[in-house]
Amino acid sequence: MASVPEIAAMATQQAADKLVKNFEIMPADKQQWKPLDLGRSAFDQILECLVINQVGAQTFRDRAFPNIQGDQWGQVFGKAAAENDTPEKLIASFKQATADLVAAAKAFPEDQLDNTIVLPFDGSTRCWSEVIFFAYWNMTYHEGQINYIQTLYGDKEYHA
Repeated sequence: MASVPEIAAMATQQAADKLVKNFEIMPADKQQWKPLDLGRSAFDQILECLVINQVGAQTFRDRAFPNIQGDQWGQVFGKAAAENDTPEKLIASFKQATADLVAAAKAFPEDQLDNTIVLPFDGSTRCWSEVIFFAYWNMTYHEGQINYIQTLYGDKEYHA
């Protein structure tokens, strides 16, 4: 039977693969398109997942969230955006961040999954068994947002 860290790693990788697939099938002129010039583009969705996956990998390795406060998140995202200013760079960095996250999740000790950690963004206390699925949840959420963007420009096909 697979362990929880192995299942989380597998689900995380599958979610990342779906994000990449949906992004790459988009016409180039739609990857950074914002419906009504509002909201966030598919490019922005992947960028967020890149940062969250990087933070997730570090969190699992260190057994603690990095000390990033309020305004500093803007700097973290700004740096990631500057370093990943093309779809090719973005996808390569996203794949690397996901590989690091998957490896860190797989290596997380199963006997520590019931231990708790305080989340820095809302102060709630969660078990590691929940936290290990956060990036997976975040990517599936953003896959839905990308799917919605696709429907807005006329792509009604399901890209599994």
